[in-house]
Amino acid sequence: MIEVTTGAQPSSPRSRAIVLPRFATARRALVSVGIVATVFVWQIKSGFLATELAGTPDESAHFTTGVLLFDYVRRGVGQWPLDFARAFYQQYPKVALGHWPPLFYALQAAWYVLFGAHPWSMVLLLGAITAATACSLLHTVSIRHGLLFGAVSAALFLLNPLVRDATLQANSDMLLVLVSLGAIYAFSARRRTDAVVVDRDPRY
Repeated sequence: MIEVTTGAQPSSPRSRAIVLPRFATARRALVSVGIVATVFVWQIKSGFLATELAGTPDESAHFTTGVLLFDYVRRGVGQWPLDFARAFYQQYPKVALGHWPPLFYALQAAWYVLFGAHPWSMVLLLGAITAATACSLLHTVSIRHGLLFGAVSAALFLLNPLVRDATLQANSDMLLVLVSLGAIYAFSARRRTDAVVVDRDPRY
């Protein structure tokens, strides 16, 4: 018996399982680009890029402390850090190091290596942190509930007045939100893993 086959073969379930996640990932990536663009356009339209970081005393303090670490990495490595900080403090007395954890300032220093130590550079850093937080919401919610719910979650997050204020002020609030969300994600993933282990344990 001769079996005649056509050139078109139906795709296997395995191939569809590979294509669909890649398509979903591409759509999430496209929405993430839109989120980043939205945040930066919003900052530009609000005039925040022209700011002198004089809204509150903390804003100039956060910026100056980031510059302190940036200058130490650039030209102070090898010196005793406290001696370098004292000399820097005499020239730029508004330093906030010690009141907040150093992660925000270390991130500033790394950012300034790429974009320079300017007020507008810190503004862009704040926008990048806000966009990263919204994208993390988009990704996490989309995986469990679909892209639509993920996009709505990210949009509601960006429209929150507290988020808008934190993005337009030179402070570490938004970085705290991003790190806290990461901790929540890690904790919930661990709890789900523990639940699966308990369900499979024959003793239960």
